[in-house]
Amino acid sequence: MGRVIRDTPNTGKLPELGKIKIGDKALSKSGKEYPISLDFFRATGKYAPMFYEQFGEKCDTIPVIFPSDNIDAVCNEEYVIRDRAGKLVATGDGKNWKVYEAKTESYEFREMDIVLAEKLGIMKLTLTLRFLIPKVPAVGVWRFETMAQASSIPQLRDTFDYVQQQAGSIVGIPFDLSVKKVKSQKPGVASQYPVVSLVPNLSPQHIEMLNEYLQGGNKVRGILTAQKIDAMLSLPPAQIMVLEESPEEVKSEYVEYEDVESELDIAIKEIMACESFNDAAMHWKNHKHLWEEKTYLDAKNQVKEKFTK
Repeated sequence: MGRVIRDTPNTGKLPELGKIKIGDKALSKSGKEYPISLDFFRATGKYAPMFYEQFGEKCDTIPVIFPSDNIDAVCNEEYVIRDRAGKLVATGDGKNWKVYEAKTESYEFREMDIVLAEKLGIMKLTLTLRFLIPKVPAVGVWRFETMAQASSIPQLRDTFDYVQQQAGSIVGIPFDLSVKKVKSQKPGVASQYPVVSLVPNLSPQHIEMLNEYLQGGNKVRGILTAQKIDAMLSLPPAQIMVLEESPEEVKSEYVEYEDVESELDIAIKEIMACESFNDAAMHWKNHKHLWEEKTYLDAKNQVKEKFTK
């Protein structure tokens, strides 16, 4: 027999090996922790040592592949709502939601307008990628999450969707997942923030060839290099073109506008980390455009009380 009979067949599921992050925590001179952003990837979990053995301590580019065409499993974009304690209240696509019900102590499906959903708690647009890292000698997926809705999310989502649509499948196509910090393009704002990008390592010609191969009812396995696609189609090797991110491409439509929430969060972290009243006052003066933000005002008042006691 081998398996219990279920309404939905078991398609198998890879274990999660760990998380890939672009943030960490640092200590102020007073010994308090505060979050910081990074321009390199940080691995967490039991298999993190294997990651660092392959890529070192400050890797800004990781070769990855996706194990499935199911976007819910490997490239999921959704709204995430949490309460002020950080507890998960609901997730949804803007119309269909899974909402926690206290009476049943479970998440239940509900249709709801996004304006009404926003009243449930703190809402963040979130993109979650799950991928294999072939160079790490363990079979399982790594998870990366971002809430940068004006920079990283559009680039990651649109690149994934484009390649999947053009190739007919995302499975096995090699990508580079990269991160670099860019300067804010807003006048008077000197902050920097990390932007994550996804770049396919196949030429447009080979993506088209792969689509034709799959449309013919064929199946593929493993990592799809240009040479492998040429061999599958029994064609002379075409010129290999590896798409790389150039300095000019950093200033794309996705990174010209910083996420407002991200800028506010950065400003709050910076003022809370100030080591003197004068530093905090200077920060306040340089961020006049945020004076009407209550959370920034509250942070300023907390710092003021700390140094005027």
